[in-house]
Amino acid sequence: MERRRRYKPSRHRKTGFKTYLLIFLLCGVAAVVLDFLFGVPDKAKQFAEDSLNAAVRNAVRNEVTAAAKNAQKNAQGGAGIAKIQAAAAAAGR
Repeated sequence: MERRRRYKPSRHRKTGFKTYLLIFLLCGVAAVVLDFLFGVPDKAKQFAEDSLNAAVRNAVRNEVTAAAKNAQKNAQGGAGIAKIQAAAAAAGR
């Protein structure tokens, strides 16, 4: 008598193409999200530094412009005062 072999169904099903595609897409999404999360702080820091540098440059430019205008007014006013003093000295002679 020949012994009959019993058919044993496999315990695990074959993994289909859709499952691999889903895993691939999830890994891709995870990679993009992690890149975004780790890249944002560096970009934000660079943006803050650039903004701060621009604000400092504008403040210095405004101060220099105001000082130049003030010096120009004083130079013109000083010449006017010198003319008045010269005229007063000439009239007093």
